[in-house]
Amino acid sequence: MERWHRAFTKNDADFKELFGVKKEIFQEMLAILTDAREKRRQKGGPRRTKLSVGDQLFMTLQYWREYRTMAHLGYDFGISKSTVSDIIALVENVLIRSGIVIGGRNIC
Repeated sequence: MERWHRAFTKNDADFKELFGVKKEIFQEMLAILTDAREKRRQKGGPRRTKLSVGDQLFMTLQYWREYRTMAHLGYDFGISKSTVSDIIALVENVLIRSGIVIGGRNIC
């Protein structure tokens, strides 16, 4: 089971308190990231990664919400600190380019 699936067992209020976004917004962000990954793969993009798109988003939200260090996230997710940095930068860039807006503000 992916890490983010466990978080979805929380009620809406607890989920938002933990991750800073509602479940619906998480799903929308996940769809944007999944589409971007498919487009990169069609262009001969990156090889298979250790983390799913959902776990990459989950990790990025933890970084934003909790101000955890990349070293701690890397330890928890079983990847290097530099990989954490690369994933967070990728997620942020994809979401910024998507122009996703919540409550009249861009999310990134």
